[in-house]
Amino acid sequence: MSNAKLRSCPFCGCEEKITAEIPTKRGRRYQIICSHCEAKTGRKKTEEEAIAAWERRCHIEQDEKNGEMDNG
Repeated sequence: MSNAKLRSCPFCGCEEKITAEIPTKRGRRYQIICSHCEAKTGRKKTEEEAIAAWERRCHIEQDEKNGEMDNG
């Protein structure tokens, strides 16, 4: 698993996250999970996709908190 530095949880602000590798019948799936409030991404085909989903959600949450909307 990657030791990529991820942004804090957009819900509780926790800095500790788990990168879970989940075995399924279709192969492995990856998910980022907050260690404190258990907020998580959907299951993704690659670890990179899970990280991107976590980081994208953080950007949207931060923009909404700042009164901006990211329509991208």
